[in-house]
Amino acid sequence: SVNPWWPYTMSDDYGYMYRLIVELLLDEKIIDEYEQPFGFRQVSWTNNTLSINGKRTYLKGINKHEDSDLRGKGLDLVLIARDFANQKWLGSNAFRTSHYPYAEEYLEMADTQGIMVIGESPGVGLQKNNFLPATWKQHMQSIREMIARDKNHPSIIAWSLANEPVSGDDNAEQFFRKLFQESRKLDDSSRAYTFVSSEPLSQERAIQFSDWMNLNHYCGWYDGLGEKELITSHVESFLSSYREKYQKPVILQEYGAGTIDGFHKLPTVPFGEDYQAQVIQLTGKALDKLKQSFLIGEFVWNYADFETMFGVDRVDGNKKGIFTRARQPKMAAWQLRERYINMDN
Repeated sequence: SVNPWWPYTMSDDYGYMYRLIVELLLDEKIIDEYEQPFGFRQVSWTNNTLSINGKRTYLKGINKHEDSDLRGKGLDLVLIARDFANQKWLGSNAFRTSHYPYAEEYLEMADTQGIMVIGESPGVGLQKNNFLPATWKQHMQSIREMIARDKNHPSIIAWSLANEPVSGDDNAEQFFRKLFQESRKLDDSSRAYTFVSSEPLSQERAIQFSDWMNLNHYCGWYDGLGEKELITSHVESFLSSYREKYQKPVILQEYGAGTIDGFHKLPTVPFGEDYQAQVIQLTGKALDKLKQSFLIGEFVWNYADFETMFGVDRVDGNKKGIFTRARQPKMAAWQLRERYINMDN
């Protein structure tokens, strides 16, 4: 019998891994050895639900970046351990490798810790002038390399082929039709194929090819800044409109608000810790209703503050993290922790 791989929120015997050991012999002596960990699990879904090994689950997710205050984008094993400890403290069971494949050490930890992963290719922000044969060829090569490297990780339950392309462009439909067709040939397991969209529903041309609808929408930030009283109703109507047209399961893949650590003000205002926590709370009210029908997950943006190019709209980087860049919780982290843990209870 096979011992399946489970997320930690679904079984006490989570993260079970097997080992394949290949030995090279010369004169009956081992001269080289390669070890490949792997696991068994099944991903399945309907128009309304997501299941692991036949048991229904819900993605309580975070988006991340390979970035920290001292190391920058360098590999830091202690930081990886801290990130997974923080994620379990939150009660979160999933993350997306936004917006590129992460170091293999992240996926190895996800395997053993029972964290589900949406693996994303580095196809971020494709513009109208990118829908060309040369770009498609390079994009497809990136996807091939990602799947070839990471396909043996049971923690990966879906492949995201792009993030926030201008998928309303006339040339986007053929570009993504072919991208999905060729990508599906690379991994015939039960994983989903998707991408992350921020295009208006009336313009979206590529989401028809996606197994799940991963949608980015910042109610209370980019849409209706400061209008807290509208957040819940706007989130519900936005996600429902996509569902009504395409009849596929939905994930709110990005939502949130920027905040400066330690800044508080009443009445609450954008960039205050209290405001960020309210955005999560009010968005959650809509999500609680929708997950009773077609919503299969939610991913806050972002797990931690991260460095960006400086500009008038950035205060020393992107401050949408619910943790600081040094991995300390803001007020919103406590809010999200209460939400995620209560789901299990």
